[in-house]
Amino acid sequence: MENNQHLQKVREEWKEIAGSDWYMSYRTDDVINKIIQEPASAFHWRTWDVIQSAFPDLRGRKILVPSSGDNRAVFAFAALDANVVSCDLSEKQIQYAREIADKHNLKIQFMVQDTMTLPDIPSDTFDLVYTSEGVHVWINLLDEMYKNIARVLKKDGVYINYEIHPFSRPFAYDDGKPKGKEIVIQKDYDMTGPFDDGITYHWRLQDILNAICDSGLTICRIEEMHDEKDKGHFWFYEEERKTMPPEEIEGWYDIKKNPLSGLPQWFTVYCTKKGTI
Repeated sequence: MENNQHLQKVREEWKEIAGSDWYMSYRTDDVINKIIQEPASAFHWRTWDVIQSAFPDLRGRKILVPSSGDNRAVFAFAALDANVVSCDLSEKQIQYAREIADKHNLKIQFMVQDTMTLPDIPSDTFDLVYTSEGVHVWINLLDEMYKNIARVLKKDGVYINYEIHPFSRPFAYDDGKPKGKEIVIQKDYDMTGPFDDGITYHWRLQDILNAICDSGLTICRIEEMHDEKDKGHFWFYEEERKTMPPEEIEGWYDIKKNPLSGLPQWFTVYCTKKGTI
């Protein structure tokens, strides 16, 4: 599939799902107010540690969040007085985020952009580029994405991600949950896509890391993390947690009851741009 066709199909998909109940649950006043009051709560604590190690104070820093999706990270950065640009291919995602920013007086620049090209984003501009979970699954040209992330960073700028760990991809799940105690392999780890929908990909760790290296960015640190027991959302949605008894929640993080919990569910990469790329 040509890239333009791929992008159009992704846009059409997001017209359908941007306003879904699942996404709207992340846009409630309670959710947004918590992010504004506790910006670190928008991140896995180990990802937040990585961000803080790079920028102990984010005030005035220029930050780009491409494929910004639900924009929770964007709202957190804005609450910390960073100068944030939020980009997404989906006009509806940007529209919802702009309405929230206006309501809560958050100063954010919103742009409809393809993450693989970032055509209207100037080079050598940002202190930090951050991508959150669920970005790579929509990307068909990893090398182009990382080449342009490197392009828009300043010298000594930083790229940090938070993403679903590729090790979780081969296993069979039923509505987001593993199928019983048995580990069921539904596909080979090397099957990266595109899959039946024609637009999604399951990149391996080597694909992502090699694309980063080929872009000229320098990998400084990698973290592999498990889902957070106190507020995790890998095994079940956050809304489900409210009706689940504590012992059921504990069960999802017990390796004997849920063997897949022994694998990392997330990873974070911290990279820098050294010299001229």
